[in-house]
Amino acid sequence: MDFLSGKILSKYSLKALTTLSLVAALFVIGSSAGALRILTEKQIEDIASSCQSAQVELNSLHNGDALMRANLGQQYESILNDLIVPFNSRLANNDIDNSQLIKLSGDYRKALDSLREAYSQYERVTRSTMEMNCKEQPVEFYESVEEVRKSRSKLHKRVGTLNYYLKLYYKDFKAIKSDWEAKNG
Repeated sequence: MDFLSGKILSKYSLKALTTLSLVAALFVIGSSAGALRILTEKQIEDIASSCQSAQVELNSLHNGDALMRANLGQQYESILNDLIVPFNSRLANNDIDNSQLIKLSGDYRKALDSLREAYSQYERVTRSTMEMNCKEQPVEFYESVEEVRKSRSKLHKRVGTLNYYLKLYYKDFKAIKSDWEAKNG
């Protein structure tokens, strides 16, 4: 129930995102031209007075994400190292054309590396936001929360890319299997 499983809004993270959204609603909102409006003193005061609860929710969300990232990261690694690589080797050893699977394996590996990199960025931005003195820096806090949101969205996209490559790999695996069964009965 997390960005890494492709389901961003679980019951838990919906609460956290609602709290963050309420705080974010008080901040600068970009116009369609990309220019930023200036916050009023009242908005800045409201942000400073309510930001600590958003940090608590962000911390809870971060802790859940860390556990999910570790579990799913291990699963993605295992798929590559325990299934894909050995299967590609067996095909090559049996002189079965697996050039498309080799290409997909490389794409999957790059996507996995990209996921790791995106998670590291998410981790840095989230930690920085949680450690920020939001009462003293409310505008910077908002900007940092926005960066966390963007980083989390990037993670979700990276997971989608990994799943896409797995679906393609499975499709090509089934085609190779059908060809082999047709030839070898």
